[in-house]
Amino acid sequence: MDTALLTLRHIEVFRAIMQTGSVTEAAALLNTSQPTVSRELARMEYVCGMRLFERGKGRLQATQEAGTLFGEVQRAYHGMERVRQAVDEIRLHRGVQVSVICQPGLAQSLLPHVCKAFLDHGSDAGIRITPQDQPLLGEWLAAQQFDLGVMESGVAVAGVEHSVIFEGQQVCVLPPGHALARRKVIKPADLAGQPFIRLADGDPQRISIDAAFAAASVSYRPILQTHSSAAACAMVAQGLGVTVVNPLMAWLAQGQGLVIRRFAPAIPYAVLLALPRHRPPSAAVSAFADAVRRSGKQLAKALAAALKPSFTMDRYEP
Repeated sequence: MDTALLTLRHIEVFRAIMQTGSVTEAAALLNTSQPTVSRELARMEYVCGMRLFERGKGRLQATQEAGTLFGEVQRAYHGMERVRQAVDEIRLHRGVQVSVICQPGLAQSLLPHVCKAFLDHGSDAGIRITPQDQPLLGEWLAAQQFDLGVMESGVAVAGVEHSVIFEGQQVCVLPPGHALARRKVIKPADLAGQPFIRLADGDPQRISIDAAFAAASVSYRPILQTHSSAAACAMVAQGLGVTVVNPLMAWLAQGQGLVIRRFAPAIPYAVLLALPRHRPPSAAVSAFADAVRRSGKQLAKALAAALKPSFTMDRYEP
């Protein structure tokens, strides 16, 4: 007797016999021969040092010892089933959560496309999005508190790997029927004296826009100021003025009848994917990062095609 010689094949044969009550049916269940099952059973009884079945009348009668052992075997098989389920859950990202931090505007414009692309690829992972502005966004990413970040370029964050996932240019947003809608490109001189909805003091985009007007020796007429590019577009939709915002936020405002035109001089706008260096990504995080990259490329292509002289948000279907 040496239980160290007990194999998984012995256990498999024993379980099949307990389930069927005969060697013949156990052999059919295991897709093997009756002599093979009988031989493995005899070997198992020898290794265990006890009789597991009483033979008689063409059937096998399990002993009390076999009944006790079968309970343990069933628990082991249930454990294996849980392992298989865990493998499926990990592979399909079930029970996993991807934590994302991004600027509020990107949570409205880019992230919905990313989440759809991610979930459409069959992932069951949960997604937790935390909108946050700089400098806290950078500080929390540097502290490795999130799986990944999506942010506008312009601020370097220590401890993360950056890659550009979207590139475009700031655009001019006009209300429906505005006289400047006839122009292919809007310049600062065109907006001289126009009621202008501008972003908040210190906003990097506001600084770049003001620099373009200053270089052209032109002043706009500020009537409203907001921290939100989405709010600026909503104000334009109400006919309160014009604005210059990033192209993703203009894209978000589609359906309001807004007229979108290129703005010159070109003011670059880019979005970065940030991955913490000291927080190894799970399969779900890697899949989400791929969805960010795909969505960035798709939106850049769609926006480039859409920004034509005749383009208005109320007529374009993505």
